Amino acid sequence: MKHWIPVAMIAVLPIVIDAQSAAPPPLPDMSWKARFTSQYQYVRGNLVKMAEKMPPEWYAFQPTPEVKTFAANLGHIIRGNAGQCSALLGRRSPLADQDFEKTVTAKADLVKAVHEVFAFCDEYFTNLSDEQLKNGTYQSSVVRDGQKIPLNVPHISNVAAFLSHNNEMYGYMSVYMRLKGLVPPSSDRGDSK
Repeated sequence: MKHWIPVAMIAVLPIVIDAQSAAPPPLPDMSWKARFTSQYQYVRGNLVKMAEKMPPEWYAFQPTPEVKTFAANLGHIIRGNAGQCSALLGRRSPLADQDFEKTVTAKADLVKAVHEVFAFCDEYFTNLSDEQLKNGTYQSSVVRDGQKIPLNVPHISNVAAFLSHNNEMYGYMSVYMRLKGLVPPSSDRGDSK
């Protein structure tokens, strides 16, 4: 028996040495840009799929008379994203002059506008840099007591607001889908309505 233990250890030794010499897998990119872009792509995908999945006849659905219709909520997202991405890009969105929240109700028109507004916002998130997020600002303004006051706004604050608003609206509208017996995109594993 004394000779068997060293032989067993010799058999295991190459495995231990090989495991120690193997390089660890690379860590995922944890840069500011990578994190914010990943979050943007996730909520973007969910909102686009949601707009496409909801049947046209349910775009007028509102759980109670006090809340907006599904279509109005989607219009709110389109209008908000057009405004925020206009500020982030420093130029006006082609959708900025339309009040989708109050005037557009047809699924086809809203799905088209969702794709268009995200295509506009894609430009910002594609060209986003860590430096811009850490130290960059853009020019904006706020009206107080009838006076327009210029502001230097950090990019990161608007990006964070953009993402939180889109996620909030997605969660809110997921309830509309659930009330109609549909599974929201983020929960859909392909075996449901």
